[in-house]
Amino acid sequence: MLMRRNAFQNLSIVGVENGSFQKGTTRRASLAVVLFKRLKSENIEITKIAVGDLDATEKLAEVLNEWKFVAIMLLAYLL
Repeated sequence: MLMRRNAFQNLSIVGVENGSFQKGTTRRASLAVVLFKRLKSENIEITKIAVGDLDATEKLAEVLNEWKFVAIMLLAYLL
């Protein structure tokens, strides 16, 4: 099956990034959530989260419950 070049242009995709932090040293970090539609950013939510808590899960769930999308991209950095 061949995929068309523009097959992903109409998808709504969410990107999630929790910023960098050092566990035990950093108390708060940034959480950025971006909704992409038709390969353009449609909506952006940025907030601070407590490191080592369920704060990020709760804030992310609040944002995701308001948006319609088909996929989530989780960004990660390995040091």
